Amino acid sequence: MLRDLDQTLEQIIRAAPIAELSNAGISFETPDKGFNPPGGTVNLFLYEVKENLMLRDPVPVTRKQGDIFVRQRPPLRVDCTYVVTAWQNPPSDSNVRASHHLLGQALLWLSRFPVIPEAQLQGTALQAAVVRPGSDSRNFQMPTMVAQMDGSKNSVGEFWSALGIPPRPYFNLVVTVPMDLPLPSDGPLVTTKTLGWEPVPEGTKDTLVAIGGRIVDLAGNPVPDAVIDVLDAGLRVVSRNEMDHGEDQVGRFVLPHVPTGQRTFRVSAVGFDVSTSVIDVTGRSEDYVVQLTPH
Repeated sequence: MLRDLDQTLEQIIRAAPIAELSNAGISFETPDKGFNPPGGTVNLFLYEVKENLMLRDPVPVTRKQGDIFVRQRPPLRVDCTYVVTAWQNPPSDSNVRASHHLLGQALLWLSRFPVIPEAQLQGTALQAAVVRPGSDSRNFQMPTMVAQMDGSKNSVGEFWSALGIPPRPYFNLVVTVPMDLPLPSDGPLVTTKTLGWEPVPEGTKDTLVAIGGRIVDLAGNPVPDAVIDVLDAGLRVVSRNEMDHGEDQVGRFVLPHVPTGQRTFRVSAVGFDVSTSVIDVTGRSEDYVVQLTPH
């Protein structure tokens, strides 16, 4: 996977419409005191690999293989951080200026790609992890960050000192890649499900209705993310919020299968007292409003 990423970055640089950059040498070696590349070289030193917890996907991936479904653990999202430098040898004032120019060209070109283009992906492992045929909703584009400082890093001077060379201009390139983790779990293809009902004794049948309403505070303002329980029916729903449903739906709730009759509702929300009330659920269209009292 990491080798595929190296090849992908090299392909992107080779495709640059800038002669100095596309014709430059490309190296992934450690730029220590023994590093002596030919003139006009861009070095991408991979110095850190860590999981990106913010982009972690908790949902397993299910793929059909023949007549069975194969489940895999969701891929890791891994940040790969490169130190990008430019080199012109032998050292001289003009070559230093030339290396600065080459580094600037690399910075400008790589900044054009907020995500790695699929057309530039190299290696079957990387292509398979990023492009999932038949599962477009699970596709993962590889985001990049260019020249972003990381405040958690130690002194830059310590970094160059560890390599045994004088400090030189550089920028960081971070690419987040998916890494598949196979999970051996499979099962037969489900093609038909049969459901059966037994007769219900007369007088024991419930009529189920859909009801809705709003959760508000004492001033009539909607309360999002309130938990509504129908205690004697084992039902629970959460009032809507703006992020998921839009501003006009904030505080609203819908319960699709509520038995008619006297039902006990309990509503709780952060910052409010718990409200418990008995509501007569009929078959008519009703808009139930529950007011909550702040602590």
